[in-house]
Amino acid sequence: MLVLAIVALEVPLATSVARRADAEVRSQALAQADVVAATVADLLGPGERRERERLVDVAAANVRGRVIVTDARGRLIADSEDAPVGRSYAGRERR
Repeated sequence: MLVLAIVALEVPLATSVARRADAEVRSQALAQADVVAATVADLLGPGERRERERLVDVAAANVRGRVIVTDARGRLIADSEDAPVGRSYAGRERR
């Protein structure tokens, strides 16, 4: 009976810990996205493409994932995975 009680308590605890970890990862990613957005806003000139690419590469390494930057119309202006600039992401869900 004691084993059953312990198992019954562990399942909700494990679920709660997993949710909290997921929320923390999302929060950190959103904070990084805010930093990238604020920084890239100063790098929108045509001669600053290398700086934009360097910025997304560093951000991608920090979040251990892909980082893309689009303009207001959803056209790609920088990508950590070297996708072609100008590609449309207008139909994708924003996160």
